[in-house]
Amino acid sequence: MTTTGEILIALLEGERMSSEIAGLVGVTDQHVSRLLPRLVYGGLIESRFPDTRRLSRLTPKGREAAEHLAAVKELIEAVSA
Repeated sequence: MTTTGEILIALLEGERMSSEIAGLVGVTDQHVSRLLPRLVYGGLIESRFPDTRRLSRLTPKGREAAEHLAAVKELIEAVSA
């Protein structure tokens, strides 16, 4: 699974800070911060900036993609077990 796919899956449970996403995905906060604008540009997530934090959440298009990715990830893990 790509890092961008893992980010989308991490956002299935709701809005998260980039540092939370980084911890869940297992990459640096800086790496996530570089990828989030691409996901915004693709219409998959929305970000807002209260205070100095970046909070991101899925758009409807992003939720659909994340649900498909999560299902594929589950199938792959089942076959690999």
